Amino acid sequence: MQCLACTLEFIFLLKFVFILKATYGKEINQTASVTGIEGGAVIMNCSLSEESVGSVRWYKGSNQQILFSQLSSDKSDSRVRVTAVDELARNIMSITFTNITLDDAGLYYCVKLKSDNENVSASGSQTQLFVNSKYKTVKRIIRM
Repeated sequence: MQCLACTLEFIFLLKFVFILKATYGKEINQTASVTGIEGGAVIMNCSLSEESVGSVRWYKGSNQQILFSQLSSDKSDSRVRVTAVDELARNIMSITFTNITLDDAGLYYCVKLKSDNENVSASGSQTQLFVNSKYKTVKRIIRM
């Protein structure tokens, strides 16, 4: 009788976990922030909590300016290359952003699209890109 109660409790727990998973869906994890030097390169990481079909896009800012897209119909920035991708699991899409400028500083979002490649399946929290000038300001004290 105790074994039956344990089994029923376990089945209830499994159903609860599946309901939670269906309710909350996929999660995207992004590196919180990266810092680079003007003219240099940075890697921005994006990983999905589970395998799914659909393309990935990287956007800059809330106006959703496309930085990188797996869709050939989208125009990606030529300075961006895929760094890491897990083709089997389809859940990792890290990019290398080269020749960065001071204007590139800002918030970037990794977005996973559904299989229709139009609707969003999951969106990352954000990656803050900081860009430092390659020229440091040098203060000189002149004594007379």
